[in-house]
Amino acid sequence: MNFSVFSTTAIPQLDTDVIAIRTTADIATLTTAQIALFSTTQMGALNTLHVNSLATTLFAALTSGQIASLTNDQIDALSTRQLGALTSSQARGLRTTQVAELSTAQLVALRSAILPALTSAQLKVLSTDQLNSLKSSQLQTLSSSQLPGLTTGQISFFSTATVRAFASGQLGAFLTAQVRAFGSDNLAVMSTSQLAGFTSGQFSFLTSNQVQGLTSYQLRSFSTAHLAALGTAQLQAIETSDLAALLTAQISALTTAQVAALTDQQSGALTTSQLRSLETRQIRALATAQLDSF
Repeated sequence: MNFSVFSTTAIPQLDTDVIAIRTTADIATLTTAQIALFSTTQMGALNTLHVNSLATTLFAALTSGQIASLTNDQIDALSTRQLGALTSSQARGLRTTQVAELSTAQLVALRSAILPALTSAQLKVLSTDQLNSLKSSQLQTLSSSQLPGLTTGQISFFSTATVRAFASGQLGAFLTAQVRAFGSDNLAVMSTSQLAGFTSGQFSFLTSNQVQGLTSYQLRSFSTAHLAALGTAQLQAIETSDLAALLTAQISALTTAQVAALTDQQSGALTTSQLRSLETRQIRALATAQLDSF
């Protein structure tokens, strides 16, 4: 059957039984204008072979409503070639159950320009396997309005490759609860430019375990504002070897409350250069036990 000879008024009248028994070659004769006229019921009559055989031009012609009507079996049948042709409006039309059904191969096939079209509700249903399968170029297109929509559960299972893919400008968009959800091993693999993307406010909510997991190189990259944002428990979580590696400018920028909060072991680990960089206000904040540790 050659569907291309049918008028646009005849297409919506096609019986679902007629559509269901057609071959993939028959379905291929549909024009983009014709397939866009298929009702959701008619779309349901397409079997998985029909769906998988759709040319990218035909697939791209489907309306968001038609895309939303696809069953999970039909979604499973979509080829990576077809997913690569998905438009932004079609992506927004995907139901959350459909998004959750996408395989990692299908997700990777999406053009990077499609990711910004996803809603927070759609992003929330992505499994950790799905999220961790995304390419760096895809992850970096997520906007500052989308990132706060990710759950702490999703973030806590980020792979190190996923974490390293985020641009520094994106990290500042995460909510404080999300920042605390990053595993200490994930923070430890962040580049110094990524860490610089966090705000001082976000730094103040890091857990002690997260701070303890940071490397000396990362800590040395902290701005004085970031370092000043650390509370007592966070500061005391810094290992003595890491504290001894801080720049003198960082040491002299510590608040009196932070200096007073240093443990005796931390105070005793300060280098001669660091001790010389202490300002009068900081020295006055030191307790007797801390002075004795020098």
